[in-house]
Amino acid sequence: MLDCTPYCDDFTIVYLGLMVHRRVLPLAWKIMPQQTEWEQGQWELVRELFAQVAPFLPAANCTLLADRGLSCLELIRICQQVQWHYLLRISQEHLVRRHFKRGFAQWQSVGQFVSKEGLQWYGKALIWKEHSFPASLAVCWEAGYEEVWMVISDRPPARKLIKMYGWRMRVEATFQDTKSRGWDIESSGICQLEHLNRYLMVLFLALWWVAHLGSACMEHGHRHHFDRADRRDKGLLRLGRLSLRFLLSQAEKKPAGVRSAHLASCLPLHHSKDGWSFSICGTRSVA
Repeated sequence: MLDCTPYCDDFTIVYLGLMVHRRVLPLAWKIMPQQTEWEQGQWELVRELFAQVAPFLPAANCTLLADRGLSCLELIRICQQVQWHYLLRISQEHLVRRHFKRGFAQWQSVGQFVSKEGLQWYGKALIWKEHSFPASLAVCWEAGYEEVWMVISDRPPARKLIKMYGWRMRVEATFQDTKSRGWDIESSGICQLEHLNRYLMVLFLALWWVAHLGSACMEHGHRHHFDRADRRDKGLLRLGRLSLRFLLSQAEKKPAGVRSAHLASCLPLHHSKDGWSFSICGTRSVA
């Protein structure tokens, strides 16, 4: 997931994150000024973030999701360089040329052929008249939605692309976790870039830690200790926080030496011969 979020009126946080259980866990980020021109070009910055993350996901089947403000040919080229799939939303005004059995149709905006609720189209197309870039196009205006969704990808054209892009909405929940509904980073009053960078490092490590504990809670069948049995009310991070509280209360009852070993076993990062590793959902990534 590639996205941006503002920090007060001073900075914009550009970050690349991994989607896990309805949350996006940040992997790499860059803090940029919000009111002045960036010294580093936007796509140079994005390429730098990709270069930091890609070496640690060499065998992974990665698909990048990004919203309309970031979707362009340059981002697709960066994905191709690191051999990642892409799934990008485009605007209604973007021109496409749909492919049919007898050839290509004329250039038209997406809003011209899916103009009301209930309509949809999936197939191959050329995207952006100035580039004529071939890609899969999925267009759907579901009943009850305010507008049509249009996504492009290098994966086969199907309704599944719309469903996959819907996962991007989970980034909003992550923003709420770090802001108004969770750590409330904007109330920290930090206005120096170096200090904010260190603060984000601690915050994002905390996110990964509670995600690790929440995932372990679900994987080992302990969810019922912290959530309702008839339905799932609590998300990944809340389960992780409740699990951490329980572990701390249990540790207080143990002797000092045993207490340290007990808490160390709950840490998200473990050192091995291959380096530091992080485990979640029964899988392990080396970094």
